[in-house]
Amino acid sequence: MTPIKKNEQGFAVEVIVVAAVVVAMIALGWYAYANRPGTGKSSTPQSSSSSSSSSGAWRDPSIAQEIAVAGQAIQSQKQVTVSAQVDWVDTGLQVAAGQHMWVTTSDDGKWSGNPQLFPYSDANGLATYPGGYKIDANANVLSMIGFVGSTPPQVAEQSISVGAPAGGPGGITNAGFFEPGNTLKNFTPTQSGKVWLRNNDNTNIMSDSGQQVAQVWVTSSK
Repeated sequence: MTPIKKNEQGFAVEVIVVAAVVVAMIALGWYAYANRPGTGKSSTPQSSSSSSSSSGAWRDPSIAQEIAVAGQAIQSQKQVTVSAQVDWVDTGLQVAAGQHMWVTTSDDGKWSGNPQLFPYSDANGLATYPGGYKIDANANVLSMIGFVGSTPPQVAEQSISVGAPAGGPGGITNAGFFEPGNTLKNFTPTQSGKVWLRNNDNTNIMSDSGQQVAQVWVTSSK
């Protein structure tokens, strides 16, 4: 084999150094991409809710008056931000047996399971979204759903083609589920406990985006 001259050795070393730097930059770039915000949901329920103001109007601004007309008194209320990028959100509210719940949402709220493939929706979700992505079988995918109880149920994540039938089966049923969507009025839960909210989407394969801001009331009959 022909010996490598000194200048050729120097050139070879430079090539190796440059190649190592390029490989390191590619690795760092991929790590940053894989760990970017919105690549998936938290795998555990959030311990507390986040209160947030909204620039939009409430979809039903007269709920407080409707509660009074129904002969009920407000026991507690909370404004909660429900992000599409997290798991169940603990609202910080509790419901006891016989109490009622009322919910409305801000009209500027929107979210999507993957904006590259599906449109944004309000808190009523999308009937045209593949049904297998559901948590709650009784609600549209990407609608806002709720749960009353100590620990909300988890549903196994699904990998479903965008060509899957829209609005089809999927998710589970549970006595603690309720479906507020954009607005919920005078709902009486079948069980007592913490009040949780989330979006009805169990995939973290693609990036979820957006949020809903909800106003929640717990009331009792006078």
